[in-house]
Amino acid sequence: MYGVPAHMRRENSRYAIRASVTLALSLVALCGSPKPATAQNLEALAAGAAGLGAGVWWTMSIASARARSGTVLYEIDDIFSYALPVGAVSFGAGLALGLSEEERVGETLLGGAVGWGVGFAVGWVVGDAIWEDPAGPWAGSVIGAGVGLLAGSLTGFLLAETGSVEDESRSPLTLGFTLPLPW
Repeated sequence: MYGVPAHMRRENSRYAIRASVTLALSLVALCGSPKPATAQNLEALAAGAAGLGAGVWWTMSIASARARSGTVLYEIDDIFSYALPVGAVSFGAGLALGLSEEERVGETLLGGAVGWGVGFAVGWVVGDAIWEDPAGPWAGSVIGAGVGLLAGSLTGFLLAETGSVEDESRSPLTLGFTLPLPW
């Protein structure tokens, strides 16, 4: 964006915002009407929030990869050219998943979390091997975690068992902890 007049950068940012909002609304509209029970719980909103969080991480991964390739950020408009589309698409995808595929939400989130962790560790090692400066491992881990998050989420979604959520043959995973309180 260096050397591009300010009015052209603003036009590109406006176009990116309009395109992102249109794409996100289209993804939500593709889901159709939610079932009454789904419309009354917060699972879809939680999936949308998780999607938005993934979009923020992917934006950091893209910014890190671009910085490592020599493309630096000169202005905030530079990051908005790809942050808004990524954020809108990931929020829309998470919301669509929560509305239409509620039985796949848990597996998708678990796959994304595992992929993020593995990608972070692998990225750290690869970043340390590729770049000799002190920021190399950190940049590698951010980029690797973004790739792992995407791969893990897609894998979790595709390998998730579908069926009725109320299926009694599947028992829910329960986690518990105890806090010793002094009173």
